[in-house]
Amino acid sequence: MTNLRNAALTRFLAKYHGRKVHYFSLTSLQLEAYYNEVSLGKSTCFLVDDQNEISIFSNWHVFSGRCTICGHTLNRNGGIPNRLRIWMHSNPTDSDAGSPDNYVVLDVPLHDDSGSPLWKQHPRGQLIDVACIGLSVRPSNASLVPLNATNATAVSGDLSIGNEVFVVGFPGYIPLTFGLPIWKRGSIASETVEIDGKIEKFLIDAATRQGMSGSPVFAHRRTGYDIVGSEASIVDGMYIPIGIYSGRVSTSDALGSELGFVWPIGMVDEILRNGVLGGSFELIPESDRKCPH
Repeated sequence: MTNLRNAALTRFLAKYHGRKVHYFSLTSLQLEAYYNEVSLGKSTCFLVDDQNEISIFSNWHVFSGRCTICGHTLNRNGGIPNRLRIWMHSNPTDSDAGSPDNYVVLDVPLHDDSGSPLWKQHPRGQLIDVACIGLSVRPSNASLVPLNATNATAVSGDLSIGNEVFVVGFPGYIPLTFGLPIWKRGSIASETVEIDGKIEKFLIDAATRQGMSGSPVFAHRRTGYDIVGSEASIVDGMYIPIGIYSGRVSTSDALGSELGFVWPIGMVDEILRNGVLGGSFELIPESDRKCPH
């Protein structure tokens, strides 16, 4: 995996004319959900490499098009996504090196020809707002940069209340700039709670915006260790993947809430190992809804 990381950095440093690019800036990708040719909204996703099998991760509500609380459609016309469009980094060549708008646009179907879902959700369904789909076709002209291609792993101290975090994604109102995401700074705003030995979702205080759902979230260590092979080196300003952002707390505040939900990064492995076919959900009657949809 270390060779993959170094190769990715080498390619992209060449593409951006020597501009220093952080590895994790290459892992977040812009995603747009569609029902046929109708756009249902933009969000963010990232890739995970599991024994050379690549999966695309984002939120359950992005894949399903439904509210995690009530199960009703997020689109006012009832549209449910049947494909995802993802903007991937192109492999740089001598002719396109430095091009800010040279992407590989990949359409990923969410269902097979019979209508059965191709994506996976957590066994707890919509209660866990994380989902994934396997990348069955790997474009030869795209650079695949998985989130887990580094040796950085989170420890309990990274989830302490008040710790600095960054949400790395694509606010929908900002155009792609060299295909790289925005880093939104925030802090952990709630104590993390364990249920059956596993951390549940927690809150961060960050000025995130629509379009950043599905973004990876990183803890920022002032110093840390990067392990390459059998050698460890001290790194200043190390970033550790700790979770997946899934949207802001609903509020009637005219300025909008700056509190957002984050699911722990361990949900990625749980879905890869124990995930079930996506699409199942519980529909809450309108009279019992506790959400704005």
